[in-house]
Amino acid sequence: MPQTIINVSMPDELKKAVDQLVVRGWYASVSELVREGTRRVIATSPKLTVNGFTEEFENEVLEAANEPIDESLVWKNEADIDNYFDNLKFKSKPKK
Repeated sequence: MPQTIINVSMPDELKKAVDQLVVRGWYASVSELVREGTRRVIATSPKLTVNGFTEEFENEVLEAANEPIDESLVWKNEADIDNYFDNLKFKSKPKK
């Protein structure tokens, strides 16, 4: 399998901890530890769609996009907007 060499920077304390895991035999090398850590991150990360969403969120977006649009709430001009907010004010006045 072809391999690529990468360089990774990390704080000294983290590197010391990595070296200790290798010395204690938990991993054969620093490279193996980094590969294992990368595999675990990939395995536990949410799978994203081509649009960058989780599958669950993308399904919700697509479902919402298919819902009918209530044309009664379409504002075509400033008067429509003013009427909407005037009605809101009227509906929200406390009863005496």
